[in-house]
Amino acid sequence: MKKLLFFITFITMVMNVNAQLVCGTVMEDDGIVNLANQNVTMESFLGLEPYVLKVHFWDINDTDGTNPHPLSELTALNAVAQLNKNYNSFNIFFKYDGIDEFDSEYYQSHFDSGSFPDNSNIGPFMYNNNYFVQGAVNIYSLDRILFENPNGGDPIEAAGMMRWGSEYFKMILMRHDFIEPTNFDYSVLTHEVGHFFNLIHTFDCGPTDVESLCENVTRNVDDDDCYNADIGGDLIIDTNATPKGMLYDEYGCTYTPNGEVDSCGVAYNAGGLEPEVTNFMGYNKTCNNEFTPGQVAYMRWYIDYMADHPDGLYVIENYPVPILYKPYKGEYYLAGPSTSHNPPLYQYGFDYVFYDTSQAEVYNQPSNYEDTTFWYGDVVESFDTNYNTPIVHQNHTAFKILQVDANYPRICYNNYNKAPSDGTIIKFLDGVPNANVTITAQDSTQINNSNLIEELEPGLYNVKKNYEDGGTQETMIYKENN
Repeated sequence: MKKLLFFITFITMVMNVNAQLVCGTVMEDDGIVNLANQNVTMESFLGLEPYVLKVHFWDINDTDGTNPHPLSELTALNAVAQLNKNYNSFNIFFKYDGIDEFDSEYYQSHFDSGSFPDNSNIGPFMYNNNYFVQGAVNIYSLDRILFENPNGGDPIEAAGMMRWGSEYFKMILMRHDFIEPTNFDYSVLTHEVGHFFNLIHTFDCGPTDVESLCENVTRNVDDDDCYNADIGGDLIIDTNATPKGMLYDEYGCTYTPNGEVDSCGVAYNAGGLEPEVTNFMGYNKTCNNEFTPGQVAYMRWYIDYMADHPDGLYVIENYPVPILYKPYKGEYYLAGPSTSHNPPLYQYGFDYVFYDTSQAEVYNQPSNYEDTTFWYGDVVESFDTNYNTPIVHQNHTAFKILQVDANYPRICYNNYNKAPSDGTIIKFLDGVPNANVTITAQDSTQINNSNLIEELEPGLYNVKKNYEDGGTQETMIYKENN
């Protein structure tokens, strides 16, 4: 196999949770030029080809298997949900792929020793032990990430970093508390995924902080002495020049000038061009909430680049949209009662709308994504992007994911073979539906009795059947004389 043509290491560091994030970026010459169209708007991404990537988590324990902060499924799902909220408007989608864990003496001897990353082999270690999913966004949760201080002194602690694990996969290392939902609204994880798509820091000045590689303020392409927006800084033209180590009002999310000027002596806020204070690829951790159109265009271009590269699919695999309509866990039952049902669960972070399909043809297993011919009625329930509990696909429904396809409900599940788990029989004593009733509970054996109707006394009944997947079925029956 041919090796990939580039090798990039990104490191996001934090001295402590309350301090400004600091970063060291090492970028080799990767042979990639910036081919992204800079004359774009956010509206230009509507209707473009969707990109779907899997996200797989790895929880790294100590050598004895203990973990002071184990990664929960709910935390991982929340993290993927936030990635979807931050990327979906660009037609970039993420599919939760599960959590694995492993014990590692390597974790103790290298991460806690302070030698990471200069003297470690973390990438080959993950690769040689098969601790990665090919083509996925692999995220590793660690209790601590320490590495040598280039200026000497105590080791520096990292919040997260993106690295090449080998020429065949990338990896994102995250301190556990920066995966948690309360930590800066996941801006650090969104930042690292931006690196995964090859974005550079907005304040970048090259691997050795060469002044000529810092981005200048001017956007006048005829200014030959100063214009460098296409080759300096982050290489993205529509991100404003941003000084390295810039000052800002951390909670007001505004740039605070402190006399900083670019290499041409121009103030960084000249001409109304404010530095990128709220950009995800900056370090204003409490304020990061946006990408520019040029950054989005570059990320999408990079995914295409990887798709066309001989080895690119090993690093980034673009999956078909229908995998978003597959449960991340659970199953659809075909027939028979269930006392320990494991329902199909869907990740949250999207807008879901479920429609009644009780009058559609029978689909004892969900219909194919491509099938939109089934009957559907009114909306029975919906969940917005802020809903934070796994979503069950109930029997007799189909659904839309509005960010993906707002035209048709998909995946019709309309199973009438399933036997109920229990139920009730309501007899209307006056022969008309009113409150004068007797209610008789039915267990699984009684409600599934094949002679249930025949054994009823004459009269008007409502037979209600309950199913383990949460579905119900009610049938009005008028029983005449036997």
